[in-house]
Amino acid sequence: MSFNSVEDIVKAIITWEKDFDSFYSTLEEYLKDEKSRKAAEVLQLRHEKILKELESIDLEKYGHIEFVKYVPEYSGEDRFEIAADAAVEDLFYKILDHEEKRIEYYRRLRNIVVFEKSRELFDMLIQLKTGQAKEIKALLDSYNLAM
Repeated sequence: MSFNSVEDIVKAIITWEKDFDSFYSTLEEYLKDEKSRKAAEVLQLRHEKILKELESIDLEKYGHIEFVKYVPEYSGEDRFEIAADAAVEDLFYKILDHEEKRIEYYRRLRNIVVFEKSRELFDMLIQLKTGQAKEIKALLDSYNLAM
């Protein structure tokens, strides 16, 4: 049985976000639909903002305050697939679904930590991702209006 520090968990989360940032980069070259490529570019720029905020977390402040015995599995890191000819709506819905899975995972983590500082950290992560999901929904709405 292993114990994970909050610091280790946050480092894993940052790694996932970096991997997803790389995914956005490949989307811009992979997608055939021009609107989808432009949407991927906009989404990546917004994602980079979230990534910078995550990287600015002072792990010394939060890292070693708590060790978590049972860290839930994160199933959202399964292969993320989207067709090369995907329409812009498909892209938005896929990414939105992915972000909502992240939010739910962060809520699960928040519910298992004990110390208030740890809860504050996961509340912040939930707020960041919820804001990102709202931005994605707003972008989807604006793309739908433009069509």
